[in-house]
Amino acid sequence: MNQIYSKSAFVLSQVFAKKGTVKGLSLNLPNVPSDRKKQIFAIVTETLKNKTIIDEIINSVGIFKSKGKQFRKKYPMILILIYEFLIGNEKSKNNQKNNSKKRRIRKFKFSEKDPLHKHLFSFRTQIVSQFARLKIKENSKSSGETKSNQELESIFRYARINILKCNKEDAIQHFISENFHFIENIEKEKPFGDDNKGFYLDFDVPNLFVFASGTDLHQDTFVINGSIILQDKASCFPALALNPSVSDDVIDACAAPGNKTFQIYELMKQFPNNSGKLFAFDLDFQRTELLRKRLNVFGAKNVIAQNEDFLKVNPNDPLFSSVKKILVDPSCSGTGIIANQNIFESANEERIKSLASFQKKILLHALSFKNVERVVYSTCSITIEENEGVVDSVLKEDFVQNSFHLENIFPKWKRRGLNGFVSCIRCSFEDKTNGFFVASFVRNLSQKKSNKKRKKKIQSNENLD
Repeated sequence: MNQIYSKSAFVLSQVFAKKGTVKGLSLNLPNVPSDRKKQIFAIVTETLKNKTIIDEIINSVGIFKSKGKQFRKKYPMILILIYEFLIGNEKSKNNQKNNSKKRRIRKFKFSEKDPLHKHLFSFRTQIVSQFARLKIKENSKSSGETKSNQELESIFRYARINILKCNKEDAIQHFISENFHFIENIEKEKPFGDDNKGFYLDFDVPNLFVFASGTDLHQDTFVINGSIILQDKASCFPALALNPSVSDDVIDACAAPGNKTFQIYELMKQFPNNSGKLFAFDLDFQRTELLRKRLNVFGAKNVIAQNEDFLKVNPNDPLFSSVKKILVDPSCSGTGIIANQNIFESANEERIKSLASFQKKILLHALSFKNVERVVYSTCSITIEENEGVVDSVLKEDFVQNSFHLENIFPKWKRRGLNGFVSCIRCSFEDKTNGFFVASFVRNLSQKKSNKKRKKKIQSNENLD
């Protein structure tokens, strides 16, 4: 169990550092059996759900006071251990009562040999007492809050067909063989049928299946071999907005873990004679390795995946002279992700400000590429500062104001940008997706013509030489 707790603490620390989602990080742990990955995912998910109450216990009991200061760096592990001590054990007991088959149920005990365990064990009575008081307080909350939590848990599950490995008919037959049933005529009240095992094709995103909330496909054979890609509907919009054509070179500026990168690759490969290159950048080495691994599983060849800071890429490098489309999906607060709701109940104002500054910088860098014709900006944040605020600030820059305009994307999508930015789109939990924002900057037609004239002039001068 110690390995499970240490791996769980590692995943939790990576989530706090915005290195990925709980699901993605847990299921991509190297050298960990799949059943252990599920356990780790469950522990981290439940710990995050109870983070607010555990933090209150830590502060009120004084875990970090006096001798406890030395354990501050082990905060993720402390969250995991307190969760297991207070709630994990209780769940294990309930599981054992409700389980007709006799099987070993994990039971948490503090270790007498581990200094951190010994420190927490010395507070066990206070921890239990404080937990009991907080639970009484929590039970007195309004029913409106409970309804809100239920709404958050009701987003649908999405699975996109990898058209390079699988066709629509084979994908449908596969899921039918896995005891799901394909629905063509959808009933509004029961879109997934009486048994919640129905699935259907999305109306907005091509080749995207929609499943009922809570459907878990991570161990599905088509998902494992890359024929099906688990990707939230909202996350599919940026690549569709980018809309690469037959000869475009394309950059994905912040590419890992790779779902959007591969979707761009698919869109490029829909043209039989496609000659465009796809450059994918990511600053983090491990995430770049994960990107390469996933692209290989998905069947993407010749994607130029580079472990490099996009901000340090020279826009005037001849290597990128044919780049016409750039996707900028930078680090953000993640306030739109369902799994993060307990972490981001109140987004830190200073952090949001810092992120927005970085987002503006990287978006301006993308727009500075000489021959770029479209730059799509997206985040999985729901804050105005990181979305409409960044777009507004970028549009006020002289070179952007003179050369680009916002394109009206997905006109049939009802949820538009706020503060008058109706050319942009937002996605919300109410749309049965994660929260998302997408904007598309397109070079003005007159600017495109002047760029072509300049290019011809350069070529002409080269010929004279």
